[in-house]
Amino acid sequence: MSPIKKYGDIVNKQFKVNKRRNLSTILGIILSVILFTTVGFIQEYYRDINILYAKNNNGNYDVVFKGISKGEVELLKNNVLVETIGVYSEVFSSRIKVGEDREKIIKLSAVDKIILNELFSPIVKLQKGRFPEKYGEVIIDDLGTGVLNRNIGDTIELGGKEYKVVGIYTNDTFLNTYEINMITYFDEKSNYENINTAFTVKTEKDKTSIIRDIANNLGIKEVNESKSKGTGSKEFIFNKVLFYHYGEKNIGEGYLENDSKNTEVILYGIILVLTTFLTYGSINVSIKERVEQFSILRCIGARKSKIRKLLIKESLFLAIFSLVPGIIIGQIFSYGISNILFKQIVESTVYTVQYKIYFNVILITVVLTIINIFLATIIPIINIGTISPIEGITNGRAIKKNIKGRKSKIIKGLFGYNGELAYKNIRANNRNFIITTLTSIIILSTFIVFTGYKNNILNSFERENNIIKDFSIDISVKYAKKYNDAYEELDKYKGEIEDLQISEKIYGRISSLVSGIFKNISLNKYIKDRDNQYYIKEKSINQDGEQCVYSNGINFIIMDDEALKELITVQNLDITLEDFKENGVLIADRAVVKNLVNVAREPIFSLEKGDKLNLELKAGKDDWSQKDVQKEIEDIRQNNREISFKYLDSINGEKIFDSKRYGSDNYINLVVSKDFYYENLDLFTGYNNKENKIIDPNSIIFVLELKPNIDRNVATEILQSYSRKIEATYLDNKLSNVRTKNQLIISSSYMYVVLSLIIITGGINLINNKNINIKLRGKEIGTLLALGINKKRLKKILMLEGIVQWFIASASSIILSYAVLSVLYKVLMYSTEIITNRMPIGATILGCSVLFIINILGVYLPIRKLKYTDTMGLIRNKE
Repeated sequence: MSPIKKYGDIVNKQFKVNKRRNLSTILGIILSVILFTTVGFIQEYYRDINILYAKNNNGNYDVVFKGISKGEVELLKNNVLVETIGVYSEVFSSRIKVGEDREKIIKLSAVDKIILNELFSPIVKLQKGRFPEKYGEVIIDDLGTGVLNRNIGDTIELGGKEYKVVGIYTNDTFLNTYEINMITYFDEKSNYENINTAFTVKTEKDKTSIIRDIANNLGIKEVNESKSKGTGSKEFIFNKVLFYHYGEKNIGEGYLENDSKNTEVILYGIILVLTTFLTYGSINVSIKERVEQFSILRCIGARKSKIRKLLIKESLFLAIFSLVPGIIIGQIFSYGISNILFKQIVESTVYTVQYKIYFNVILITVVLTIINIFLATIIPIINIGTISPIEGITNGRAIKKNIKGRKSKIIKGLFGYNGELAYKNIRANNRNFIITTLTSIIILSTFIVFTGYKNNILNSFERENNIIKDFSIDISVKYAKKYNDAYEELDKYKGEIEDLQISEKIYGRISSLVSGIFKNISLNKYIKDRDNQYYIKEKSINQDGEQCVYSNGINFIIMDDEALKELITVQNLDITLEDFKENGVLIADRAVVKNLVNVAREPIFSLEKGDKLNLELKAGKDDWSQKDVQKEIEDIRQNNREISFKYLDSINGEKIFDSKRYGSDNYINLVVSKDFYYENLDLFTGYNNKENKIIDPNSIIFVLELKPNIDRNVATEILQSYSRKIEATYLDNKLSNVRTKNQLIISSSYMYVVLSLIIITGGINLINNKNINIKLRGKEIGTLLALGINKKRLKKILMLEGIVQWFIASASSIILSYAVLSVLYKVLMYSTEIITNRMPIGATILGCSVLFIINILGVYLPIRKLKYTDTMGLIRNKE
């Protein structure tokens, strides 16, 4: 055995002698490093997926400069901050007539190879053919092929010039059904009047400031895309979706800053606190185990500062021995996550990126691990200097001050006298009890709450998937030029959809948004007024001594007979179509907040079936820019038309065939029939002034059930082509629901990976903590054996310590989880994300079982050798 010549050798000796204990402490810290590494990797990986998704849907460019000269293009190309730059120009734009009452815009743009192959390539998807390679060649979008009846090899005349179609492309990102777009070859020698350029900058940070500086030097103004003045205007537009996922600040109107960094900081903070608690437990008991040794060093002349330096050196060794293997294993684990787990889950629905090492994550991991070890070590280091050397040698690791005797009637009733004794033992070291119990509660509660949230959201998607129909088509008619009867328009479009021969059933409705006053009625007491600061206003008012309700968000939903029959069936209503005659109306309910933990769906008004409901409609143009509610109310009172309804029932706006897209909770949704429309036809066709009908239909909406044997992809193409032709938007309800569900599964997978690592890290540290704590009680255990307690009963008491602590942590976690989930479910019910609330029984049992195993192992591992240890050795318990 080599002699110890200096204090520093004590650290080396300690690491050699106490290999098992140090190994378990290092293992706990390594798991913390793996946790930091993996969480950081997941954050960066998910960010890269979002960036890739943004590039594929919005383009691989940073900014577009419009209306600049060739000289300015050259200045940009020579700018050292500009990385990749492409040029394009709009060379032709005109309107053509389609059908009897519609027009479409044809646009032809000349683009260079960099635009086509790099910057715009993700959003210009070539279906067939090839890109233009010389003057006179064009590719045409898939909308234009149908409307213009042109295909590859055909020619088309634009602006007096003839072009040959060499390819057909699609642009799924911009569902603009009003424009037909074509792309031709950009000839550098041509004298284009208006030149636009798209480019990227070399820096990865603060792109917005650099681009704004470049633009200011060229005298180019920043605009939002929606406010662009069009061809010839000198302006620039950011790729805001991409910049949002980059985490850029000040990207302009309409975009909030990306809060992913804040989320990352919060997540790192939670993990740091949790791992610090766990590491503190291991280091604290390790130092307590050597109180007698440190006291001897103090007695032979070692100063407090020298002892503390030794402990700091130990902590540095812990960091060194933990960081390198932890980072390496963390990277291997991250590789497995990206190339095995996530690819299997997300490959079919979203973009994936290749595994790579994120050096910023490694740096953050190193810093957080050092902070973790420092915080976990600082208190034990300070405390060791406050212990009297004589007391440390005399009492050693059994130093106790004012231990309070603690009793629990519940524990005694459940586990008997031995259980109460076990409870007193674990509460003797109250700080350690609180830390380990709180850690267990946090881990188990997080697992139960997250699983409950995830399960209920997934169940909500499953229920919605069983209710919703296949497709929805939304046809805007508010600004259509030629039609007199909206219901005739509905029948016309319904006939056209039937002719497509893809639908088993078609449900139609007309939607109209109006302002009005409901007379002699009150709002549900839990619905708060929305006054001037709101876009959609709703207010209880007193009118001529009567309680009334004003709203500028009254949504008339006029359903055809098929839609009403389906609605009656789905809602289990005790009514028929005959009941809708004489202005019968159904009113969608609303989610209301009764108190912090009680949110429910309730009727908007207190009405009985058969009651009359009178509504004064504003007979004039709605001024949505008007802010003063009182002035709007006066306008209605002076210029109104009154309708009397027969109240039929309240319906759940969620439980309907296109579910959450049925109607917003912000509106008062009134469901009426075809009979109502024709009984009040003058409201929909009679003009109050030269511009507006009294009730001006906004849109005609169809919900479709596909034929059972039709190929869904074929049906989608047919419906997409038809929707573009009539300038409508369509939505694949089933696909949209599945994609949203898959996104939840992806995020859940990320979360479960993190939770699993936290549970493993916490479990190892809890086992280590309990193991060392029991070893520190050797003198106590030996004394009990000397007094005559048999080993079997002693083992039973020690095992009960683990069981009692498990019971306390599990019971507290279940109660806490139930309370949190109750509040969470009510909030989600209000935001229409779920419609039922359930406690995740399976997850609760699994989590409690894992925690039970951890506690039992923490006790079993040290006591399994008790029968081989002599009593005097335990009492002396010298190392």
